[in-house]
Amino acid sequence: ACEQGLEVDVDGANAVAAQASKDACIVAASLLKSARQMRSKSEAEACARRAAKLLEEVPSPPRLQADAETALGELLATSGRFAEATVRYTTALALREACARDLGSDEARLAVATALTNLATTLHAVGDDKAVHLLRRSCAIKFEVLGGDDPRVAKALLRLATAVASDGPVAVFSKKRSPKSKRPVAVAEARKLRERAVAILTQRLGADHADVRKARAKLAST
Repeated sequence: ACEQGLEVDVDGANAVAAQASKDACIVAASLLKSARQMRSKSEAEACARRAAKLLEEVPSPPRLQADAETALGELLATSGRFAEATVRYTTALALREACARDLGSDEARLAVATALTNLATTLHAVGDDKAVHLLRRSCAIKFEVLGGDDPRVAKALLRLATAVASDGPVAVFSKKRSPKSKRPVAVAEARKLRERAVAILTQRLGADHADVRKARAKLAST
């Protein structure tokens, strides 16, 4: 157009593109909200997929993209489609890490920890040992941000113990079990993690709290 001497309204074109992006983000956010409220998993998944697709087609905030990928990953994981969920959770993790690098806030770092946990859960479900490494990273982040006596740290330690010992509910889905999970050293580490978690929860919540009783029961079964 420039070579032919035609005028191009660059500002106008940019404004149109920006408005299209904004509209897509608004629609995507609405779809994600609807997906969370739907009882039908198939309908919720359709909404989440549409939201993720919309955000792929226009410039959009990484945080919103991560929300869409996470929502879809959760729906896939709860349906037992762990391979598909892993793909979505991996994308969500990359987006959360990008946000953390840009923002550097505690909230962004904790979002990375949650994304690590989500991905680790699906990997653990199919017997992938990388789940343990991801959960260690998640625990480290929570410890740095929240401190060593926060109940959320205790729960992260309990999840790590489950992956280390491979003795949690998710393990029933696993098609292969890691030989490492059979080693006494793994059981010993899981016990220490659970003991630490019980101590934190007892101190913060009290000995009679339901979470403390559950943690103690898990420790007794290690």
